[in-house]
Amino acid sequence: MLRVERLADPDAFKPLVPQWEAIEKTLSPRVPFTMPLWNFLWWQHLSEHRRPLSDEFHSFAVYSAQGALVAIAPMMLTHRPASGPLRVRKLQFLGADPFITEVRGLICAPANQFEATVAIIEHLYAHRQDWDWVEWFGALGPAVPDDYTAHGFAFERVYQVPDHYLPLPDSWEALRSRFPPNTKEALRKCYRSLSRDGHAFTLRTTDRPADVPAAMATFFRLHTARAASPAGARHPDLFQRRKPRAFLNDLIEQAALRRRLRIYELLVDGDVVATRIAFEFEREIYLYYSGFDPAWSNHNVMTTLMAEIMKWAIERGFAILNLSTGTDRSKTRWRPDAAVSWVGTLVSPTWRGRTAHFAYEDILARNLAPSLPTIAALARRWKA
Repeated sequence: MLRVERLADPDAFKPLVPQWEAIEKTLSPRVPFTMPLWNFLWWQHLSEHRRPLSDEFHSFAVYSAQGALVAIAPMMLTHRPASGPLRVRKLQFLGADPFITEVRGLICAPANQFEATVAIIEHLYAHRQDWDWVEWFGALGPAVPDDYTAHGFAFERVYQVPDHYLPLPDSWEALRSRFPPNTKEALRKCYRSLSRDGHAFTLRTTDRPADVPAAMATFFRLHTARAASPAGARHPDLFQRRKPRAFLNDLIEQAALRRRLRIYELLVDGDVVATRIAFEFEREIYLYYSGFDPAWSNHNVMTTLMAEIMKWAIERGFAILNLSTGTDRSKTRWRPDAAVSWVGTLVSPTWRGRTAHFAYEDILARNLAPSLPTIAALARRWKA
């Protein structure tokens, strides 16, 4: 039997950190978004407390019968608007942001995922009046929404989120041999392009806290330059706003102190032309956001940077290079493996929950302002 405990506030995370980090070590491929540090700082910097939208801390811990921590569900109850008769309440995991948090969900060992999820949902059903619907992110592991049907949990709008990663062999040539012909040709071109034009390049890595501020200033400059460039795929400037930038700066500073950070920079003729943030976990690396100077786009410097990172990781005995989520060509070109998690919506089995979810998803989401007669009509529908 598992016991679910509601956590009162973000400070309740602190005593869980040792056991939380022990659970993290059972996960693979590793991601930074499961770290206690990420979740604590995300709530501190990015939770919303405004009249149109307000987040309420609403997290859970799951314990075994012997009192051991089995799972953590870092969650919040989002109210839209913050108050009033038309307020809807969406329960979701911390990390509801524009692509800053790439993976979120229940944090537990894959072997415990199903039982821990069932325990939390049963707890939520026992308190069904407190929420209208939950957007559930499944942890990496074998469980899928169909497994919950027998328990009466009907997930809706289910979709999958692939996290692409490369298992690293013992040599660069062994890894390169796995790439498709067009990727091998792209690698030849990017290296030949620099040498043909007489440019010397080198890879620089930064992990010392004292060196991080300068490397981050370069990252923000090149990330913005990449977003502004009309060439290639469009990339938003995710950190142009004050709150996301403050969050990332705080996270990076503390990750460096914990020896979890690595910033890779490609220098050409002594100048940084491409950069990428990464997080290290024992023998795994998670590649986060990047930036490059568009003036060097004809030399495909991001491809060169990726290849140099792969070589660097192999030489130092890393086992996994995580390319992050998404199915864009910058990831699939390397023929990676994928760990798949799932997302599904679970509506509270109450009249209020069904009505609120229907109104929000089918009316507000289409930018049609709901009126009181519309709400009344929905109420009559669900009562019937």
